[in-house]
Amino acid sequence: MSEQLVQVVLDRLQFPRGSAADFSSNEPPADGRASPDSRAGPYRAAVLVSGAIGEGKTSAVSFLAEQLVRRGISVDGVLALRILDREAGRTIGYDLIAIRSGYRIPLAREHSPGQKAGRFFLREDALREAERILRNAAVTQSVVILDEVGRLEMTGGGHAPALEAVLAGSALPVLTIRRSLVGQMRDRLGASAVDCVDVVRGELLNGREGGS
Repeated sequence: MSEQLVQVVLDRLQFPRGSAADFSSNEPPADGRASPDSRAGPYRAAVLVSGAIGEGKTSAVSFLAEQLVRRGISVDGVLALRILDREAGRTIGYDLIAIRSGYRIPLAREHSPGQKAGRFFLREDALREAERILRNAAVTQSVVILDEVGRLEMTGGGHAPALEAVLAGSALPVLTIRRSLVGQMRDRLGASAVDCVDVVRGELLNGREGGS
């Protein structure tokens, strides 16, 4: 699946959907930047990485970032690394990791303070740092990764301000997202502007697929 995700992103960077690109070459743009013609409506085309908790969304986009860097394509953004209590077999929090710098801070814990998100609380300082990184990446990089978009973001909380900046920027957004929210995000961006790769099925989903 990870290799397919890399190819989907490379295709989006070089051959924006609806553009009159030359499909005879498989090389990414020489300067590592995507064409501005890849915008679709008010937002740029996006790539979604869908799945449930623990199915490998973060691992997939981490692999993607490594492969893009190897190809000389600029990328930045944030990862949400799950913290496990292995003895209890449960998730006890998440840390925020900046892709380019490797900077790491607590993002979500089971106790306050912070924004309530299910049984976790999102730390305001981590959200501010993520927004700073994402806003900068959206206008300076070729690809910007946001891990992840959940119900809170879809209703204006959590990373929502950063998500708006990412979607309106010049970088290609790659968003990890729960399957149940894929249809909602497709509606928001326009289905034709979105590619969705499922981490379990290992395939590119079409139309309103994504699960419930």
